[in-house]
Amino acid sequence: MKVYFDEQHFLREATLDQQHLQQKITEYEQQFPHAKDLEKYRLASILGYYYRLHSVHVPTDIVVAENYFHICLDYAQENNDPQKELITLVRLGETYKYSDLHALALKLFKKALFLCDTHLIESHRDFILQHMGKCYMEVGFHQKAQNCFHQALALRKQKRIRN
Repeated sequence: MKVYFDEQHFLREATLDQQHLQQKITEYEQQFPHAKDLEKYRLASILGYYYRLHSVHVPTDIVVAENYFHICLDYAQENNDPQKELITLVRLGETYKYSDLHALALKLFKKALFLCDTHLIESHRDFILQHMGKCYMEVGFHQKAQNCFHQALALRKQKRIRN
């Protein structure tokens, strides 16, 4: 399934192959009731992402995506896994952004940055800043968006130098 960034809609992820997307959702939905622990987290994460993509065509699917990401968030918090928690916060933030709940999305992105600081998890800071910048861009806070993008770019350049 090919995913692209929709230039007409703030570079949000989208797919033209709705049939394939629906097939993947059905496949993972069949596996989900039997999954436990980490596998359940993994499937909920995939399903949340796929439902968020699908919500472009079926707007009510955004609620289903949100529910799956809450399952992921519960798992991460119950297992005291700050890295999974911050990744899920970003994914849930993106879901809120797709629902035009930008203030709530920004709150989650900031919480994810807080987890980076608290647990010294630098590997995802650029990812968080990128999504925060896109959210600021959508609500017209262009200077804040630009600051986030510049920080994310600087971090990615540092990553390339180290690797």
